[in-house]
Amino acid sequence: KHNQAAVNFATMLTIFIIMVACYATTADMKFLLSPVCGFSAANAAFGVALKQLAPNQNCVASFDKIKFKHLPAIVIACAVVCYGVGVTQFKDLLLVVFGTYYGWLYLRYLMLYPGNTIRGDSNEDFAFKTLWPGPLRPIGAMFGNITFGCCEMCGFCKVVDGPVVEELPRTAAPSTSIPIPEVPDTVSEAERKQSERRRALAVKAINERIEQLKRAQKAKAAEASKPADATSAVESSATKSKDATD
Repeated sequence: KHNQAAVNFATMLTIFIIMVACYATTADMKFLLSPVCGFSAANAAFGVALKQLAPNQNCVASFDKIKFKHLPAIVIACAVVCYGVGVTQFKDLLLVVFGTYYGWLYLRYLMLYPGNTIRGDSNEDFAFKTLWPGPLRPIGAMFGNITFGCCEMCGFCKVVDGPVVEELPRTAAPSTSIPIPEVPDTVSEAERKQSERRRALAVKAINERIEQLKRAQKAKAAEASKPADATSAVESSATKSKDATD
């Protein structure tokens, strides 16, 4: 409920600002008198949530061409078509567009998932560009990078929450770790930072696992050597007793 309220509030506030700006530009009273209401924003955000939870599940069980990962683009396309043929108004189109965007923004950077200390979902399959079909993905990636930069400046998208791991140099790694490969120059700066932080987390997890295995092996070797030492001590004692008897 709180998620839907947050998405609806952000969408309504954005549309209100756009309507006031349109009135200031055109002096057309319809932008001020036209009511803005409805649940379209929350419905569009719900489609984004389905794409996040089960992207490869069929929307219709007997039809495998349309999956949940296609829902956001389909919903926006239908809204554009309905506005183009005059079935809906401009504000209805804005409700769907901003509902989709704010729904993704909340799930991507702001929502605190159960069992996690880091807000948001940093999965590459949930990047903003994945909401769009192939030809539009470069534009989606651009808006996603802008959003990431804004959220990073506001402190909403910290991949590492607190002193969990120190960020490692791009080409340097501990001797027991897997070397971190260079990030291609074609990747944007925002994606580069996020990738490097994820690699740093992965390297730390691998190193901790290696240390745990080493400690376990040492403990096992120590336990195995104890019976042998005890047997040697008994044999040595028996030998000394025999020599003393002789």
